[in-house]
Amino acid sequence: MAISLADITSGKVKRPPFGIIYGKGKIGKSTFCAKAPKPIFIPTEDGTNFLDVDRFPLVKTYEEVLECIKLLGTGEHEFKTVVLDSLDHLEPMVHDYIQRKTGLPLEKIGGGFYRWRATAREAWADILGGLSKLNERKGMGVMLIAHYKVKDFADPRTDTYSRIMLKLDDSAAGYLSEVVDFIGFADSDVKAVGTNDDDRKRGVATGDRKLFLVETPAFDAGNRMGLPASVPLDFDAFADAWKQTTQPTPA
Repeated sequence: MAISLADITSGKVKRPPFGIIYGKGKIGKSTFCAKAPKPIFIPTEDGTNFLDVDRFPLVKTYEEVLECIKLLGTGEHEFKTVVLDSLDHLEPMVHDYIQRKTGLPLEKIGGGFYRWRATAREAWADILGGLSKLNERKGMGVMLIAHYKVKDFADPRTDTYSRIMLKLDDSAAGYLSEVVDFIGFADSDVKAVGTNDDDRKRGVATGDRKLFLVETPAFDAGNRMGLPASVPLDFDAFADAWKQTTQPTPA
């Protein structure tokens, strides 16, 4: 493809969200995504049975996930958001696929020493590539649901501490984090209150569920478009914040 100066564009590019929503079970991740515009779920687990949503049959293999994405990309439909629920239930399918593809157990792919991660990343890339096409060419929002794990985090600036992260292999989590536009951590809001010991405080849940969009030492999160640190765990509130990021910058 030949590129010329006439192809240069300026300003913010408007497109639907493409991101990860993760948190503990039953916090409301699937319910949040169910309120997105005309969602279609690709279920890798039985997490949407009590939601009034459109869904593909429960997928059980990596190839079936790709087939669902392909159908959305080539078929005529009115869906505006694709929701993959969930990434951590998809990951074993990715591992099963690369073992079947190579004819080797996971630990021996590529010669061992975790070299299977490179092959797994290629498989993840096919999934993410298909979803990116839905986002860019079909104008569909993409929501990837995941659960979380708590892991010790070695920060060179301070002592090692525990941190909430995506419940995925570290290599896969890192790759997915690079591709998406935002990572939102869904959780109950917590505030610090005093105790009888003036030097100590304890965390108390406020009852408000929020989607945290900026990282802290406690959890992984982030976005590349200037979303606020948190919004209520409600899709309408998130959509309002998303729209603000696509507005022209004031002169």
